[in-house]
Amino acid sequence: MRSGRALGRRMRMGLVAGALVSAVAAPAGVWSVASPPAPGGAPGAARYTVRPGDTLSGIAWRLRVPASQLAAANAITDLDRIVAGRVLVVPTAAAAPAAPPPAPAAPATYLVRPGDTLGAIATRLGVTQVALSRANGITNPSRIMAGARLNVPGGWRCPVVVRPTFVNDFGYVKPETGIRHDGIDLFAPRGTPVVASVAGAVTRFPNPLGGQAIHLEGVDGTRYYLAHLERYGAAGQVTAGAVIGYVGTSGSARLTSPHVHLETYPGGSTVQNPYAKLVTACR
Repeated sequence: MRSGRALGRRMRMGLVAGALVSAVAAPAGVWSVASPPAPGGAPGAARYTVRPGDTLSGIAWRLRVPASQLAAANAITDLDRIVAGRVLVVPTAAAAPAAPPPAPAAPATYLVRPGDTLGAIATRLGVTQVALSRANGITNPSRIMAGARLNVPGGWRCPVVVRPTFVNDFGYVKPETGIRHDGIDLFAPRGTPVVASVAGAVTRFPNPLGGQAIHLEGVDGTRYYLAHLERYGAAGQVTAGAVIGYVGTSGSARLTSPHVHLETYPGGSTVQNPYAKLVTACR
């Protein structure tokens, strides 16, 4: 009996010692014991298990949901402290805040340049010459004037309603930070409306770098990321040309001139340079 009690004591001491070692080995502010999912998650809702080194903003970016919604769905009050092993409930896009109705769609336009022909313009914009003629009341396709601005039926719209200033700075790496610039910055006066280039679904995505930012899942199969807005516009399903935000300096752009940062992900995968589209639609 004595040997049995001694063995039990040794086993209990071993368990305590093991728990202490695990606690010491865990990174500061991170627990290695899994926590149950947050209360209130709907049955069958998507979930994510926190891994060592995860941050809430990083998880939100990976899952493409606003960090504020992720925190609210899991009753997280300290955004700088999350628990490794915890199972988070992932809110759906349907949980996005209510937004004003979409603004009337503004027509996409094209500025005729010297040497342009109507057929060449139609080919460049991916529309038929007949549709382009009808949209602009052109009866003689051989007579178009340089400087005229044509309405483009179903065309890709410039994300900013005024003609923005921009350069091809895609891929530029800032020497002071080493961060690669994966988009194009469109500079325009503060408060200028930002519109959906195509119809699709808008999800608000506030984050430390992008500030007031959004994702637009376009019907053209491209995911658009627009950042540094001053405030939001329409969310959810929108038509092409609907106002989805306003030019600002939120996030890491607070010390720059007002602009909107645009990234494009055709097929929702690798980022691609939108410069050629912007030159066609915005100049």
